[in-house]
Amino acid sequence: MKQLILILFLFFFSPLSQALTFSKLGGTFLIRGEIEKGDFHAFLKKFAEWERAPTVFEIDSPGGALNEAIEIGSFIRKSQIPVWVWNECSSACVFIYASAVERYVKGKIGLHRPYFDSKYFSSLTSSEAESKYNELKLNASLYLKHAGVKQNIIHKMFSTSSKDIHYISGDDANKEFGVISDFYEEWIISKCGAYTTAEQKVITSIGDLNAARMTAVAMQDQNIDKADDFGSNLEELWNGAQLALELDRNGMLQPYAEKLEKRSRCIDKSTNAHILEWHLVLKENLVEVLEELNTLSR
Repeated sequence: MKQLILILFLFFFSPLSQALTFSKLGGTFLIRGEIEKGDFHAFLKKFAEWERAPTVFEIDSPGGALNEAIEIGSFIRKSQIPVWVWNECSSACVFIYASAVERYVKGKIGLHRPYFDSKYFSSLTSSEAESKYNELKLNASLYLKHAGVKQNIIHKMFSTSSKDIHYISGDDANKEFGVISDFYEEWIISKCGAYTTAEQKVITSIGDLNAARMTAVAMQDQNIDKADDFGSNLEELWNGAQLALELDRNGMLQPYAEKLEKRSRCIDKSTNAHILEWHLVLKENLVEVLEELNTLSR
């Protein structure tokens, strides 16, 4: 682990200061701002301060340096900690979001093709530029494919000029990218089983019911800061909750609720075991690695 982090950092390190900001909100690791050279190093330093691994990474970024984004994304993928996007994740930020084995978008995802620094790229001949860009395209595409990103998303990215941007809504991003990686879903199924199609409908309805009840309570609480559109989906949630409500009225909901709770406990136990082990191994090496990196950057 230590050797891998050091090699990657040596390849991409720049003495420029970072632009991303990192903070902690409960168990959430917040990542904000434009991605610049040096941000992977800063990310590692901030992560080393956590006594326990975060429960989720929440990112809001317009993009920036691709190499730094890929390094952060690769780190997050190994951690198997989920990534959430509540506002925006565009350009190079997409490589962080797509890396996560579990990901969820409430806001939007912005796609356009990666590009080189204009001063560097304009200094090349057209033949050199073609060779360099094809190499960039190949490496970026392979990285996204390894993360399970569909070919149509990769095509849309590279067919959109770096001067333009193609936005994907949260709902569409959750469908197109998926909220869980294929291998990770199969791993969870192997450990904790899966719902039948009929069971999944009830489980989804239970989720809508719980969300509707919590939303309704929160809407009445004047002490909770809420976005302007908070509660706008309440009617949709109540509609989705009708199946669970009907089963509850007929005394048939409890077996489904118990199965949901049992499977949820199994998933939490399985995923937390990996994250805990990964974090312990990482912590043993990260302090020493950062000391070496700080020495090299002086």
